[in-house]
Amino acid sequence: MFNEPGFIPWQLNLIRKRKNGSNKNALEKHLEWLIAKGETREPQMICPQCNKERVEYFSVRYSYDGRDFSISPAYTCCDSARCTEKLKAMAGGRGPHFFRIRWSSITRVTTRKSDQKRVADVFRHIFNLPYGKGSRLTAEKAFEFFSS
Repeated sequence: MFNEPGFIPWQLNLIRKRKNGSNKNALEKHLEWLIAKGETREPQMICPQCNKERVEYFSVRYSYDGRDFSISPAYTCCDSARCTEKLKAMAGGRGPHFFRIRWSSITRVTTRKSDQKRVADVFRHIFNLPYGKGSRLTAEKAFEFFSS
């Protein structure tokens, strides 16, 4: 899910296109469950702007041509207007775009797989999962993540 953020929704759409009838098979139910968990999972990270509340948004600052962007766990914030304003001020004239921390947000940021992995890496940090080059999400950690 973190290595190929668009794969699970793609697989689910493929299953839905190919199936006959309205009965869902076990794989379809499981993929729906994974996606739902990714949409409703509560972040563990505390807002780096106020150090009080849990983060709810991550921000992305796109380049002028839209081909590249800046993203970091440091550019996340809670629901406070003061914190979002702080991030806007840090952007220095080129306002950031704010996204809710939801699995579906990854594909809204960019369509390029390599860039989606960058966003997923920030999500790993936000959810206190192994992140960075060469880090692996073990089966135990994945089970723990999706079960809570």
